[in-house]
Amino acid sequence: MFLTTKLRLLLSHTCTKLGSKAWEFATPLLLLRFSPDGGLIAPAIFGLTVYSLQFVVGPAVGQWMDHTARMPVVRHGIALQAAAVVAAIGVFGLLCESEKNGSEGMPWSLLAAMIVCGVVESIGALISDIAIRKDWVATIWAEGDHEELSSMNSAMASIDLLAESFGPLAAGVAIHLLGADAGFVAVASANVVTFAIELRLLSAVYAENKALAAPKPATHMQESKPGFFTAWPIFIQHPSGIPLLVLSYSLLYFTVLSPHDVMLTAYLQIRGVPPAALAAFRAAGALAGVLGTTFFTWLSARAGLRMVATGHLWLQSAAVSGATACFYATHGEVGLSAPMLVFLALIVVSRFGLYGFDLANETLQQLHVDEAYRGSVGAVEKSLCSLGTMSAYVGAFAVSASGSTTSSASDKSLASSLTFDVLVYASAFFVGTAALIYTAWVLLFHEHAHEHPRMVASPSHTHTTQQLRALEMNSSEGRRIHVHLHLHLPCITMDNHGHSHSHDDKGNDHAYHAYHDQHSHG
Repeated sequence: MFLTTKLRLLLSHTCTKLGSKAWEFATPLLLLRFSPDGGLIAPAIFGLTVYSLQFVVGPAVGQWMDHTARMPVVRHGIALQAAAVVAAIGVFGLLCESEKNGSEGMPWSLLAAMIVCGVVESIGALISDIAIRKDWVATIWAEGDHEELSSMNSAMASIDLLAESFGPLAAGVAIHLLGADAGFVAVASANVVTFAIELRLLSAVYAENKALAAPKPATHMQESKPGFFTAWPIFIQHPSGIPLLVLSYSLLYFTVLSPHDVMLTAYLQIRGVPPAALAAFRAAGALAGVLGTTFFTWLSARAGLRMVATGHLWLQSAAVSGATACFYATHGEVGLSAPMLVFLALIVVSRFGLYGFDLANETLQQLHVDEAYRGSVGAVEKSLCSLGTMSAYVGAFAVSASGSTTSSASDKSLASSLTFDVLVYASAFFVGTAALIYTAWVLLFHEHAHEHPRMVASPSHTHTTQQLRALEMNSSEGRRIHVHLHLHLPCITMDNHGHSHSHDDKGNDHAYHAYHDQHSHG
């Protein structure tokens, strides 16, 4: 085979993302069958339950990943996803049988079974995604060629965006050509096939990279065995300000201002925006994301990873704030009015900033999260993002409830508009807060070279596993030198840290210079 490690990982990622996005498109359509009146109650219950349980269970799963070898982790994740999809096909068969028998009312037992399938599939997807993007990619490239690491992350982000468009398109074509029942089974079956391909490709990657087969580093924080809540203290105590970085990213999920957001799409339809315009809006958002990741990769190699990420995030915040102002001006307008066009255009611009920052967050975590706790930190991040998605579902209930308390159609439309205002303003608040938190992280946590005297056995600040390894690798003549990202308040002097800074290169050996060149771009 002429496939490189990078190509195998990208092919594997393409297969799983196309399959999962097609599945995510088909599942809500299936859930409408569970509601006797075709309402949204079944999809809403499904979404809230799945994301709630992912929020609770995710961190414990992440800590389990930190204590388990890499290939078994991936096998478990893929197996859970495949088993859940196959079981969902069985539940769908039972639903069809129930409909043939003329059963009336909500099939609560079948809905509960489908929810179980959804929870299992989401946990499997969480395991697979964290294992590959947070651990495997970082293990292979984080301590080597950083340009290759950035290129890999950029390629995976582009695949995510393309799969977001083509996965639902493929599922829609299958359902249209084969009918709703056969189309759903076809999408589910294709998804299972992609799991098999993914496992085969990842097994090959594992076999050709000895670093992946090496035992994971022993955990060194005070912790108990994996449990539902033990990952949170690990996350909170993580050095290098990682909690601030993760929080700034997670807050971006507390928004409805996204071209592919279900609530925003439904609201725009109510406001008379044509379906063709909605499709163009979604496509433009994906294109802006691709351009954002491409531009970020080019510029960060020249201007520094952390500073370019700051610019992208503030661009998103500014665009969302502008969109919020335009949204207020759309009240009383129907269809594609001038304020509505500007509102949609600014949301598209915000995607340019979002996906650039998303790429930066991925790379920064791969570089700075302790390799002994990549699973725990990654799972906590996923849980916080799930909390944001849950908040959108709660917002949908609020909008629906506000409209249902009025009598006339015009009053319902006005009530929904005013309630949706709150969601839009909240979205702008959370995005702005994310930008402030990330900027605080950049200002408070500095990355530069410094040394630890050998007589200082236990410095006052915490090191990650990678930093400790670099400290020993770059040691000479009683000095231990490395690059460290840690807190620097104006009131703290160098002596308080138990180390001295080495901003000049006098006395440093060649290994230190190579390490400094690789790690001081942000």
